[in-house]
Amino acid sequence: MVSKNLNVTFLNSKQAICKLFIGSINKNGKRTKSFNNFFFTLLLLGKVYNVADPLNFLINTVDRARPRINFVSKKVAGIVYKLPRFISLYKSRSISIRWIISSSINRNYYEKFPQKLAKELVEINRGILTSAVKKRNEYHNLARSNRPFLRYLKKKR
Repeated sequence: MVSKNLNVTFLNSKQAICKLFIGSINKNGKRTKSFNNFFFTLLLLGKVYNVADPLNFLINTVDRARPRINFVSKKVAGIVYKLPRFISLYKSRSISIRWIISSSINRNYYEKFPQKLAKELVEINRGILTSAVKKRNEYHNLARSNRPFLRYLKKKR
């Protein structure tokens, strides 16, 4: 019974990531074009890059690039501090998907978008520093440097 519930939540996470990707690719309300781009990216991952299960590959890659924290701006005595806060899995995945898509858009101009996105995903999974991974590292470094100012956050009661 427990494994069945875990399987359902895993399927829901696959569906959620697919919806997040399609929604993030979407420009000017062209949903079918963004769906086709996402579908062709999955095809490229399966056929060209020989990925056995493209959806699991996609989930693992998004989790490699996702930030564990986000920042809250707090003004104390005229100085604005960026205070680190932990965020939910869904929010961190959506942030990483946005970063992955923006970094894949900024790649070589002569390739089509599905090829750019597939290359970006493969490079992130191989451990190559892309701009999405660099952005995540910058976030975490900023969080480490702003840790002393956590005392300015109000405690929940």
